[in-house]
Amino acid sequence: MRYSILLVLLAIASFPGHESQGQTPQVASRYYRAGQEKMKNGDWVAAAEDFTKAIAANARLKTTTTTTYNGEPFDESQSESNEISVSDPLTAHAYVNRGAARFHQAKFAQALADYDRALRINPRIAQAYVGRGAVLSAQGDRDGAMRDFNHALAIDGRLYEAYNNRGALRYKLGDLDGAMTDFDRAIAIDGRLPESYYHRGYVWLEKKNFAASIADFNRAIELRPDDGLALVGRGLGFMKQAKLDLAVRDFSAAIELDSGIAAAYAYRGVTLILSGRETEALPDLKRFIELKPELKRELEEKVELAKALKRSVTPLQ
Repeated sequence: MRYSILLVLLAIASFPGHESQGQTPQVASRYYRAGQEKMKNGDWVAAAEDFTKAIAANARLKTTTTTTYNGEPFDESQSESNEISVSDPLTAHAYVNRGAARFHQAKFAQALADYDRALRINPRIAQAYVGRGAVLSAQGDRDGAMRDFNHALAIDGRLYEAYNNRGALRYKLGDLDGAMTDFDRAIAIDGRLPESYYHRGYVWLEKKNFAASIADFNRAIELRPDDGLALVGRGLGFMKQAKLDLAVRDFSAAIELDSGIAAAYAYRGVTLILSGRETEALPDLKRFIELKPELKRELEEKVELAKALKRSVTPLQ
């Protein structure tokens, strides 16, 4: 069962260096900065609301229905208009960031509309192509996603998020060498972020270089100790090396951090079977099927193989 969770990184637009003399630029910039802070905290709903208010405050449209938000005027009718026309980059950047906030809420159609709006205002915003590419990939349009990631990198060749997302897409497409190149580039640009180590660890697993895989997952865990997904990856590396006790330890730690990680249950169950602890494995296998019923057949095939290899020192392939 080839199972990994690809981590999408959305490029967040920074606050524009120039503020125009728009309708209420101080109000707009205040909402914009508030939205940025809420994104840092993972409060995607509230962040989207603030970017909506920044867009409305900065729009050059006739006010129709006025209300207040935190004591400031806010025209809700402007926030979703396709006719907004502004010269100030703040609005375009607010669309980029609202698109990111909506992506994290799985509101893909709305996120796509926001990225399109940003690009209509300024077709040179690389972060908008990264975000739109992520949406297209999530919707199954891999060709469109690849075009957007490539376009983002043509504009900004040092955009870490574009390399990470393009590498993840190449991994999904089976282009392991291309994926490895992209993750290498992302790490060269900024080696402090764990996502590319995590992804590269899975590429090493596919290439059967288990030691290199574990080294990358170790680095991802070092950078983000509470990352249950990286623990699953490292546990899989240990399982491939037939270091079954270490594998069980990592899968268990991942479940303790996040009980919703389906892969941790599947791999712990398989590892327990390989260790001759089939009875202990049953609750894990049941839980995985509850979380991922569409993968039941694949899990059953892997379980049968594990039973055949029980107590074997040969790594599970």
